[in-house]
Amino acid sequence: MWPGNQWIDIGCLEWSARLTWRGSAPLCTTRSAGYACPQPESPLSSPTLEPGGGIPSISALFAETFTDVTENIQGYLMVALALMAVMIPFSLVLTFVGMFGLYMALGIGVFASILGGAAIGEATGDSDLGGIVTVIGSVGSSVLAFLVFFALILLMAAAMAPLSASLDRAIAAHQRGEAPLTFNAAFATIRQDMMSAFGAVALVSATSLVGVFFCYVGAFVPAFFFSFAFPMVALHRKGAREAMRICATHAMARPMEHFVFMLAFVGTSLVAAYIPLLGPVFTLAFHVRAYRKMFGDGPEPVL
Repeated sequence: MWPGNQWIDIGCLEWSARLTWRGSAPLCTTRSAGYACPQPESPLSSPTLEPGGGIPSISALFAETFTDVTENIQGYLMVALALMAVMIPFSLVLTFVGMFGLYMALGIGVFASILGGAAIGEATGDSDLGGIVTVIGSVGSSVLAFLVFFALILLMAAAMAPLSASLDRAIAAHQRGEAPLTFNAAFATIRQDMMSAFGAVALVSATSLVGVFFCYVGAFVPAFFFSFAFPMVALHRKGAREAMRICATHAMARPMEHFVFMLAFVGTSLVAAYIPLLGPVFTLAFHVRAYRKMFGDGPEPVL
């Protein structure tokens, strides 16, 4: 039976080491000239998990995110390049198609309304009726054209949803200390829960677009209730409707916290939009960190 502490002379290397049993690493005390003292291997750092329960303060959240991004700028640049590599060509194509579809629908609708109004006025002998038909048709064509344009914006957001979810998971894993940020990390989980990611983006974006018609103020209502719905789908693997329900319930229970975060997130997003590459990923990191502090890193979100 070995004693708790034992001095041992280690052969020709003439090392004296104090061996402390029951789990601790050997501690080198002396060495002979010309020989390096053996160093114990440093243990792997354990992940830093957030318990959840709320955001302590927006300023602390911003400071933590800023420190993280500046200290790991190479990793965040790799993630930003991965995002841009997909988003830029996709956005250009969809914008061209959207603008072409908008003007085509608008032009054809207005032209058809003019011809239809003139034909009805000629057939009935009532020019006022023809004018009314022309106005109604033109307004209807304009509304239809903008609906098509908004639908294309919704389509673009939904198509980017799997990549956005994969980015959220990669950034969360980095923030926990589980994995480094790399170019490939942005695509590592892109196939995970694709339909839920599609659904979350489609539903939240649709409610936001509807809110735009109410003097833009209505667009802040979905931002207040559903700002954490997408990361809940990505990180806690909830379905789209379940995530929206949980987030809405949480927002009604803690309205001030959600309202303050909404204002901070909107402000951060507006400023970050003018910063190439790092701006969008800073916003993502800010959002993911806020979600983790609010709902935690456990198997189920903290409510």
